[in-house]
Amino acid sequence: MHTRFLVALGVLALSGAAWAQDRPPVAPTRDVMVTYKATAPAQAGGRVPQGTQDIRVATTQGGRLMRVEGMGAGGAYVIVDRTTQRMVMVMPQDRRFMEMPVNDAFARGFVLNEGMTFVKRGAETVAGLKCTVWEVTSREGAGSACVTDDGVLLRGRGNDGKGGIEATAVRYGPQPAALFRPPADFTKLEMPAGMAPGARPPGR
Repeated sequence: MHTRFLVALGVLALSGAAWAQDRPPVAPTRDVMVTYKATAPAQAGGRVPQGTQDIRVATTQGGRLMRVEGMGAGGAYVIVDRTTQRMVMVMPQDRRFMEMPVNDAFARGFVLNEGMTFVKRGAETVAGLKCTVWEVTSREGAGSACVTDDGVLLRGRGNDGKGGIEATAVRYGPQPAALFRPPADFTKLEMPAGMAPGARPPGR
């Protein structure tokens, strides 16, 4: 996976099923597919320029299952089960997949928690939909998010210059169950001992 877009994944945390009025929803209440334009910051003192990439996120079962596409070479994608805190990296080019725990960066990217502080800042319209703007602060940093009343993140930005995401298209409707499991004829790989969750397998 392109690690410079993990920050964009991190911002995806700010979507989800309604909590209290002083907090944004934490998972979409309806099946939805959202296309985002993800912006990564310049790296290595400016030697690596800022870049953008399209990322697609499908969500089903009230936000329990998520599929993230567009972040890896060869059409690789990730399926996340937020209930079990497990993720599956699927590599269609190699017809293989690997199961692993959701790593810390990924967890921060997809799960809101009571340790975060939220301040409502108003309302905006993104991708043709209305959303509430929240200022978000946690131990990992601060940023802002614009979330619809039914839990769809439309925009997320970090205050530390680490990029962000903005929805360009939102399509509601039933998501096929097959999207949220690896193809039956793919080979399962065992995660190598000592390999960090979310890292690319050796030789990939």
